[in-house]
Amino acid sequence: MTLLALLFSCLIAAFAPGAGELPPTTWLFPREPAVEAMRVTAEAVFSATQVTWADATGAPVTGFRPAAIYPPLFGRDLSWIVPAARLFYPPSAWQPGVEAFLRRQYGATTASDEDGWQAGAGALPGVLHSDGRLDKASAVSDEETSLIGAAYSLFEVQGAAWLTTIITGTADLTESRCDHCAARPRDLAAPRVIDRLDAALSWLWDNRRDAANGLIWRGHTTDWGDVTLDPTAPNPTDLDPARALRTASLFDQVLAWRAAQQLAAMWEALGDASRAATWRQRAADLQAAANRDLWQPQRGFYRLHLHLAGPACAEGPPCAT
Repeated sequence: MTLLALLFSCLIAAFAPGAGELPPTTWLFPREPAVEAMRVTAEAVFSATQVTWADATGAPVTGFRPAAIYPPLFGRDLSWIVPAARLFYPPSAWQPGVEAFLRRQYGATTASDEDGWQAGAGALPGVLHSDGRLDKASAVSDEETSLIGAAYSLFEVQGAAWLTTIITGTADLTESRCDHCAARPRDLAAPRVIDRLDAALSWLWDNRRDAANGLIWRGHTTDWGDVTLDPTAPNPTDLDPARALRTASLFDQVLAWRAAQQLAAMWEALGDASRAATWRQRAADLQAAANRDLWQPQRGFYRLHLHLAGPACAEGPPCAT
């Protein structure tokens, strides 16, 4: 293990649930000037990409953009930045951003501002703009799983109590599938953080699992990216609903598996073993499907993606309209 890896592992271990506002990251490598200089570079990058605004309700929105040239906040990029940003910033620098995406969770009639797509109750936006606009890319399937990853990082810092925070949203979630909510005497229009996360992953499982093989599907994109390779798509990040060229990528299976495991761990922290078991089983089923269809034993590695037959969603919410 390198000195840098050891340092990061120690720092991450220090951020146990409930640790709260910890001192900023420091390091000292007098014999490694290149490593020594990394802190200055990291601080400069974070500073250049940090955003802060107030939404229509007056609630703060803070987080980190993928680059200074992008004005909005992207949930998928925030989720990849947070594990490093948490070593330099307290939760107040990115918690409001995570909660802002949950606050703007889609209801049954919520429409994306870019193209009018109604993804359905429980879906999460992929992009938030400071003027209140939101958008969701229909060509991808990692927006819900990414935000669950960011929420899990916050759970690791803030502890289980944060998961019970009520997040009053701009849309009603009563049309979303919420298997556990019948026994809970709360109005779904103002659910807890954990309920919104559960509704988001349930939306993905309901709308983006291929009926034939059980894998999570997306459009035909670069396997980590959000730009479709379909030349007839109405927007670069959306599907053509008439064609719906679909793939099942290793990237999405891994992120969905991780999100299901993370959601299970958060339910366990709240004492709900039944709901946790549901998500662990779904993770196991997805892993089995990925191993069956994506693993190449003769080559010793996974294939990047499968091309799936037919537009399975031309008349339903999974595709843009």
